[in-house]
Amino acid sequence: MKDRPDDRPGVLHVMHGNGGGIEVAVRNLAWRTVDEYRHVLLWASGKGWILETPGDDPVVLRVRWGNPFRRISRWLRLDLCHVHHLTEQRSRIHAWLLRSRLPLGITLHDFHFVCPRVHMVPPGSTFCNAPTETAVCERCLAADPVWRGSLAEWRRESRSLLAAASFVTAPTRFTRDVIARYAPDMRCFIVPHRYAPDWPALDRPAPDGGPASVAVVGALGREKGGELIESIAVRARERLLPLRFVVLGDTHRHGGPQSLHDDYLFINGSYRCEELPDLLARYRARLAVFPTIWPETFCLTLSEVLRCGVPVCVPGFGALAERVRALGGGAEIDDWASPDAWLDGIMAELKDEAGAWGRAAAARCAVEREGGETDYPALYRQALGLPAHGNERVH
Repeated sequence: MKDRPDDRPGVLHVMHGNGGGIEVAVRNLAWRTVDEYRHVLLWASGKGWILETPGDDPVVLRVRWGNPFRRISRWLRLDLCHVHHLTEQRSRIHAWLLRSRLPLGITLHDFHFVCPRVHMVPPGSTFCNAPTETAVCERCLAADPVWRGSLAEWRRESRSLLAAASFVTAPTRFTRDVIARYAPDMRCFIVPHRYAPDWPALDRPAPDGGPASVAVVGALGREKGGELIESIAVRARERLLPLRFVVLGDTHRHGGPQSLHDDYLFINGSYRCEELPDLLARYRARLAVFPTIWPETFCLTLSEVLRCGVPVCVPGFGALAERVRALGGGAEIDDWASPDAWLDGIMAELKDEAGAWGRAAAARCAVEREGGETDYPALYRQALGLPAHGNERVH
């Protein structure tokens, strides 16, 4: 490590250029470990590469298509490549990564390693339950192509990259278990995203005689529940329930602000992350729901809501259920595709509102302590052959 600007090992993070939760998780990881590692972010884009070296004076560069890994690693004196997500030019990037000679680490943020539909939600349906028969998956992809090519080759490339990695991580056991169906020899560590915004806990709103405000937090594509929340609101109107659903974000069908279904559903529109506590307080949210029809693999938005001390209702499958069972703070809806089941669960939580807010207060603290089998600094040190710190170990 001679002639470096400093003596911290350099880590190259490779991901798609669509932003979202992956970028938040990577930036947060970089921020938490900046004293020990230098971090460089590389986004794959249809127009080429976008490279960022975070710091006091970030530099953004555009690099033409070509194998950038060897040149960038020599130029910036990098020691490790941490792969988060690949979409465009996927086969080419796989080959380049394997020839880069950098130790590789992989984090499984969603299901793209095994399916071009990264949420595993076929058109007009819900989570497919991850069948392993390639022919079944190929028929699904042919019905509404999101990518053209050989799915068998897609999965073969993924297995080869997973096998070459110095470490593989997933933020939840559910995520690991789904990918392991397709890569049974994979060794994967559970490393939750360390994300606990330093926000104050909200006070429980006092009843004001109006309908109870139920927040739905985040932009809602179809897989996130954009259609299901409308069905829930319509059914609440039919049942004359004293509820009002407030979407803090836009949906794939509606942008905000606007009121729908006789004001049983209000679309606030997009917001900045730091505005969430004030929005939950402004709308007097007594509960937050996550009506997703895919199982999620972690959900940073759940962390944000729990850090506000607001109780939640989540579908009884996937990472949301796994995390709520471990952290507390909410109820699970087992029949998660049924609007009536959601409404029954919501009304039950509101009936025991004092208890729900008490449990959410405990979950607020638990988010800050959420841990896994190891952490990224330990995995980085092991991949680079550096000595462990103290008594740390990779289980």
